[in-house]
Amino acid sequence: HDNGEIQNDMLHASIAVPECPVGFFHMAMRLCPHQIRNKDYNGRLPLAIAAATTRNELRDSSSRPLPPFPSALQGSYDSSDAIIIRDLLKRYPEAARVADMYGRVPIFLALECGKLWEDGVEDILKCHMDVLFTTDPQTGLYPFMFAAAAGSKKVRLGAKSITEEDDDDAKQISTFYELLRKCPAAISMGDARK
Repeated sequence: HDNGEIQNDMLHASIAVPECPVGFFHMAMRLCPHQIRNKDYNGRLPLAIAAATTRNELRDSSSRPLPPFPSALQGSYDSSDAIIIRDLLKRYPEAARVADMYGRVPIFLALECGKLWEDGVEDILKCHMDVLFTTDPQTGLYPFMFAAAAGSKKVRLGAKSITEEDDDDAKQISTFYELLRKCPAAISMGDARK
C-alpha cells in the first residue's frame, strides 16, 4: 500500500498485542499472507513490529514462562517472540533489511526492547549480517554496543529472585557476546566514533 493510507491489518494486530496467542498469529498468517509486506503507521513491517514487541508468556506457579513449543535441535523451548520472528523471516527474509520511518531496522528494535539472542536476534542477524557494520540512527550505537547498553539499563517488572536475575543477566551478556563474536572488527569501529 504505497498510497499513504494507514493499515489496520489482522497480521499486524496479532503481533502487536502482547497478550495475543501465537495460534492467532498463525491463523492470521494463513488467512492474510499478503499482509507480511504491508507497513503500519510507523512504516513498520510485521517483522519490525514483532522485533519491537515483547510478548507476555504464560507463566507457571513459580513465575517461569511456560514453553509454547519444544525446539527439536536444542531440547529446550522457543519463546513466542522467537517463533513469530522465525515464521516471518521464513516467509519474507528481506524484511530484516527494511527500515521503519525513523530509519531503524528490526535488529535495533529487538535489542531496544530487550530481546535476547535466542528470542529472535540471531534469526534477524542471519538475514541481515551487514547490520553489524551499521549504527542505529537514534543512538549511534553498533548492535553489540546496543546489546551492552540495553543490558545495563533493563527495566525489571515485578520482583525476581536472585537466580532469575542472574540468569537474565547471563542471557543479556550472551547476546552481547554473540553479536561481538560475529563481528570482532566492530570494536575498532566503535573506537573510530570518538
